Amino acid sequence: MAARRTARALDLQSYLRLTRGVTVSIAYLLPLLTAYEVGLQMTGSDLRNSAELSLKLAAGLFGEFGPWIQRAVLLGVLFVAIRLGRRDVPALRLYPLFLLEATLLALLLGPLVGAIVDGAGLAAQASFDAASGASVAAPPAAPPLVERILLSIGAGVYEELVFRFLLLAGGFAFLHRGLGLSRRVALGSALLVSSLLFSGYHHLGPQGEPFVAGIFAFRAAAGVALGLIFSWRGLALCAYLHAFYDILCDLSGPGAAA
Repeated sequence: MAARRTARALDLQSYLRLTRGVTVSIAYLLPLLTAYEVGLQMTGSDLRNSAELSLKLAAGLFGEFGPWIQRAVLLGVLFVAIRLGRRDVPALRLYPLFLLEATLLALLLGPLVGAIVDGAGLAAQASFDAASGASVAAPPAAPPLVERILLSIGAGVYEELVFRFLLLAGGFAFLHRGLGLSRRVALGSALLVSSLLFSGYHHLGPQGEPFVAGIFAFRAAAGVALGLIFSWRGLALCAYLHAFYDILCDLSGPGAAA
């Protein structure tokens, strides 16, 4: 009996280790990126996630080299996935289990974050949809379900790249390695700032949502939860969790809360 328990513990430990690495995260992101880009091409939709537009705007600062930077990133993701496939990396065989983990966490995210926000006296509105982050505000006639799902996939990929990978991980590196702050202080500060920015950017600009304290608090708390998961489990799980949660909101109906 003790041997069996040890084997299970080792199996779980191996799973967590194998599915957390940066290289595996890049490979796992490829199906999401493919579904998003191919889906938008097939539907002919001109809607884009605002975090994606921000990244492309930043790439555009490099002038004529901007498009080449974007192509290089996509080719790099594809190259990593192919190399892992040829090497028969065990993490690729764990992909179905990884999807199950992301789905279970997506089902838990809304109720847990909602309970925290409610406990703080900032009940999120029933009309709240944490998802889209689309580049346009929700019109009176919501986009078709397929387009909303595609935007949710885009939110999972690009918002996690911006707010967890660039702002959280980058902010932590700057505070810890650059300014010499302790790991705990650096992580806490980067987590707080990235989560507040994650929530706040949905309200920015002429197409931003009207500010509602409960909605802002919900997104900020969700940002903290995603940041903690990112620190423990890596970028890919955050992207899938975010996308799956938003898709659950889409399936519940336009503007529905999980």
